[in-house]
Amino acid sequence: LSLSLSLSLSLSLSLSLSCGFYLPKGVVEVIDTNIGVGGTLVKSGQGIPAFQYWYDFLYGTVVLLFVLIVCLVGAKLFAKTTTVTFVIVLIAIASAMFSFGFVSERTISFPPHNQNTNNITLVYTSWSWQTFKNNIESNYSVDFTDPSNGGNQDFKSVFSIFFTGCIGIMGGVNISGDLKNPSRAIPEGTILALGITLTLYLMMFTFTAFTCGRNLLINNYNFLFQINAVGPIISVGVFVITLSASLANLIGATKILHAVAKDKLFGN
Repeated sequence: LSLSLSLSLSLSLSLSLSCGFYLPKGVVEVIDTNIGVGGTLVKSGQGIPAFQYWYDFLYGTVVLLFVLIVCLVGAKLFAKTTTVTFVIVLIAIASAMFSFGFVSERTISFPPHNQNTNNITLVYTSWSWQTFKNNIESNYSVDFTDPSNGGNQDFKSVFSIFFTGCIGIMGGVNISGDLKNPSRAIPEGTILALGITLTLYLMMFTFTAFTCGRNLLINNYNFLFQINAVGPIISVGVFVITLSASLANLIGATKILHAVAKDKLFGN
């Protein structure tokens, strides 16, 4: 009983806290990069203040308030929001895949907050075997968004980014109590989600390795926007998927607490 209670409470608390991490590192970064001063969606010299601590704190607070309101309203609004997110993300993925096949070679600009521009050219080569050979070997470098961290990235730091993209299925498991037939839907949904995610990741890895120069990959994390036939779709897709992750974590935490109370793990 004590073990079940400890696991339930720790999982619920961790989900609640992780919601806050998605916002500053995900949603706020998208806001800064795209509609901040010098961003990809605004004209030169225009945009809202970006990459400043208190402004980022404000943006994150506003978005977190929206997430809280959606979760307080209930699961029905969350389900509707998730459906809209799913459609937008599918469109963004399809647009990215399509663009890899039809966009020609071009030079990509540096993001405004990257100061490492000396004697470096960012090139989208289109499909090239030489580009693939240059990318296939590991060659860790400094993260330009956090140069104060010092030293090159390593396997652990890169894997930590990839790992978070593979645990989205937990969002569905956390709200499985709302399913009509969870004993069948959970394993089928989990296997299907893993299969689709693996396929999309492998396709994206392969397309990127064959078309994007190494300097582009390590100096502009928003490169998909500039090589996409309809760039803003990518920005919208990244924004809604990070927002959806925050929603899933917060409502998942409440569902776990509800299940704990329903099973009377706290006692009568």
